[in-house]
Amino acid sequence: MKKENPIAPLNNPEGFGRLGEKYFSALAILNRTPATIENKRAQLKLFVDWCVVRSIECPEQLTQSTAEGYQKHLYHRRKPNGKSLTVPTQRGRMTVVKMFYRWLVSAGYLSTSPWEKILLPKLPKALPKAVLNEEEMEVVLQQPDVKTPTGLRDRAMMEMLYSTGVRRMEILNVKTYDLDCYRGLIRINEGKGNKDRIIPIGDRALRWIEHYQNQSRPELAQRMDEETLFISQRGKPLTRSTLTNRFGDYIRQAGLSKPGSVHIFRHTTATVMLENGADIRHIQAMLGHEDLSTTQIYTHVAVTHLKDVHSKTHPARLIEKDSI
Repeated sequence: MKKENPIAPLNNPEGFGRLGEKYFSALAILNRTPATIENKRAQLKLFVDWCVVRSIECPEQLTQSTAEGYQKHLYHRRKPNGKSLTVPTQRGRMTVVKMFYRWLVSAGYLSTSPWEKILLPKLPKALPKAVLNEEEMEVVLQQPDVKTPTGLRDRAMMEMLYSTGVRRMEILNVKTYDLDCYRGLIRINEGKGNKDRIIPIGDRALRWIEHYQNQSRPELAQRMDEETLFISQRGKPLTRSTLTNRFGDYIRQAGLSKPGSVHIFRHTTATVMLENGADIRHIQAMLGHEDLSTTQIYTHVAVTHLKDVHSKTHPARLIEKDSI
């Protein structure tokens, strides 16, 4: 059975299907990760499906007015639960299409792009949904049963997440040789934006990781050539869903009602470091944020010191005995 074109069932050499595949090949040559390319493929397919219903089969048939129609479509679209698409989702889908058309112009398939004059929706400055304080984090860290191979592995992963603030996919991709225990550093390969970085990791996290490597990992490993640091019971790299489900369970087992799973460790790391006096640019480098404004959302969360200063200096801090 012939596999259907992943973009659209079009055979026109200048149609979305053929040009889309050329675009993805160009991204691969530019060393974009397979995950990035697949994400763009899925986002672009949604746009192409919308176009095909409107008898638009080639990129050159799209006008600025029609492009604005797609923007309005995203704005008014409702999910099965009745909720609208979030602004980041709307902007993300439009950005993928806009970059595809920009490539079509640079590659000579189009003279101009109908998307260039269309403004993208402004992203809201959303605060993290939940952040743990230091006491709550310590309770969560105690949840895995470290007497079992997987429990010890999970505790080591938690300690790494809390110590470094790395993303979910970044910790899943850490190799055994990425750790520099002597200097207390860890190398993050191909983080967000396909960028590498080297960041510090604390002694406590390193001790738990060493314990895991000595006690649990040999029992979990099925292949001696597996280089991924944290592995499953089958000796394979862990999946994102496995990590999300297990860590979400640990947070609930700790008796906390705060929502979150793996990413809550990243939020907590940034917040407690700011509260304890870390420079925001150091945190920016550690988290791998390209734009400082992304890191600055944590300044709105790390208010412990601000509250302390307020209680000591504001003239209305004292309550008069006879006033209430």
